[in-house]
Amino acid sequence: MINHNKTFTKEYFIREVYCVVYFDKNSIVTNNGSWHFYANLLFIDQPIGTGFSYVNRNHFIEELDVVAEHFLNFLDRYVEIFPDLLEEDIYLADESFGGQYIPYIAQAILEKRSLFRLRGLLIGAGWIDPISLYNSYLPYVIANSLVKNDSELYTNITRLVALCPDILSKQVHIFVNPCFPILDEIIYNDVRRENNGECINAYDIRLNAKRPMCGMTGPSELEYVSAYLNRPDVMSSIHINGKKSQ
Repeated sequence: MINHNKTFTKEYFIREVYCVVYFDKNSIVTNNGSWHFYANLLFIDQPIGTGFSYVNRNHFIEELDVVAEHFLNFLDRYVEIFPDLLEEDIYLADESFGGQYIPYIAQAILEKRSLFRLRGLLIGAGWIDPISLYNSYLPYVIANSLVKNDSELYTNITRLVALCPDILSKQVHIFVNPCFPILDEIIYNDVRRENNGECINAYDIRLNAKRPMCGMTGPSELEYVSAYLNRPDVMSSIHINGKKSQ
């Protein structure tokens, strides 16, 4: 598994693949659907400077091919310590923007480290086709009754969606106008706006959330995972030194 930011690392502990689920600060239960029953999991905070990895602030990675090269360096060192990895099938997994990393990493492994038995990639909600993603938002929110066809919000979103492809064809920036504001329009101005100033919960559209965060702080369990991961004994057990990148 490859984790591309600190929040993602925490979310894996509570909803994706890890072996425990946290319900509150005092109790945990085993997740019987955890992937660790079926595979050996390796969580990697990368590129360097994300999550619990750290680096001189003047040396952050800016290119995807460099991400891949750094990952190969990690693999080389890892198999020196754990050579059994060469006998195992390997699957790379990530989500969101991390969906851009692992194809580069996979290509680098296939071209330069053929001894590794790379068998597949798992990409969850990968940010690999922005135009298709931005075009999908409006039909989705209409189908879920979050935006009305005859509303001013519908008109505003339609205008932004029409402008977005041309802008994306000229540059590769993700947080670019008028594309990214499509999400802001939906989250902050949907039909719940008149209901005591509530908004969509960004993690679960079935739930209401309070402004201004609208659920973007993460799933409700996240606060308990944060406290857990900051415990010295936990940091020691997962082999980190307590330094955390922001």
